[in-house]
Amino acid sequence: MKRFMTGWMGAAVVATTLATAGTGYAAGFNGCVNLTNGKLRKLTIDTAPAPTCSSREAPVFLDNNPPDGGPDGPSDGVGTCDAEEVAGTAQANTFAVTHGSCSSGRKIASAGAIWSSPFDAANNGPFYIFPRAGTNGNTWTLIPYNETGVVQTYKFVLWCCEP
Repeated sequence: MKRFMTGWMGAAVVATTLATAGTGYAAGFNGCVNLTNGKLRKLTIDTAPAPTCSSREAPVFLDNNPPDGGPDGPSDGVGTCDAEEVAGTAQANTFAVTHGSCSSGRKIASAGAIWSSPFDAANNGPFYIFPRAGTNGNTWTLIPYNETGVVQTYKFVLWCCEP
């Protein structure tokens, strides 16, 4: 009879595996990018060891500081990455919808959002963020829900990288 780990025990094993797998270290985000479709996977954060990539993938170090001390830039798997912002407004007690894309020729590696009124990082309600199907990963959608009784503004932040 096979037994499967669930809950916190499985999470602990996964966390331990991520913390001990791989060979290199780089502060920032480390992962593997598929050489055919450009999708990022096996993402580790901060100083966790870089993951081992398959032969169909290239290692990517999103801080452009490879763990082996090699050259920065495109040889790391991607070129320069920068944050690009799209501003939005949400009416009181309702959802808003904002679509975001990177500037020409760049691809979205990740996205996030922050309420900007009445101050940055206000807790005005949840954000729902997802990539759009059929856009080759270059358009993402943000749906914020403004739980307050007044109009609020937010920033949709896209992490855009050179191919």
